[in-house]
Order: sequence, then C-alpha cells, then structure tokens
Amino acid sequence: MHSNSTLRHVVLLKWMGDTDMKVTNSLDVLEGIPVIEGSRISVEWVFQLLASGYPADALQHDLELSTEEMQAVFRYGYRILSRFQRVVEDLS
Repeated sequence: MHSNSTLRHVVLLKWMGDTDMKVTNSLDVLEGIPVIEGSRISVEWVFQLLASGYPADALQHDLELSTEEMQAVFRYGYRILSRFQRVVEDLS
C-alpha cells in the first residue's frame, strides 16, 4: 500500500503525462536526492515542475505542501541557479 505522499506523487505523474520532462515513476531513483521531509517527493522534481510553468499555488495544494516546504524548494532552486550562473560567468 502507498503512503499518502507516495500516492500523490504517482497520481500527479500520471496526471501530467509529460514524458519530455524525464520524470520517472520509479521512486528508487530518489536515493541521494533531496526530498521533502516526511515524503518521497523530490525537491528537484517539484522545482522542475515550477520551472515548467506549473503554478506554485496549485502545486502546493495538489501535493499538500506546507509554506515551509515550498520555501525549501525555492531555496534549492536558487542555489542551483546561482551555481549555474557562476559556471556561465567563469566560461565567459
């Protein structure tokens, strides 16, 4: 039986149906990737959904994420984008 967070993850993946996002239904790939505390939802995956245009308020509601969890996703995204910007600047 699925936990509620795992079930939400699978249901949302099926609802999206977007294979171009390279999101996998296998929860085993989350090992070593930051996840939202108490769930198996990858912070990286949530950030990817946001970057793809999924509305933050709808995402927060659909996945039942708290404000603190959404802030953690935004901080993660900020760190990733900051690193990317530094790499681009170093190459310039």
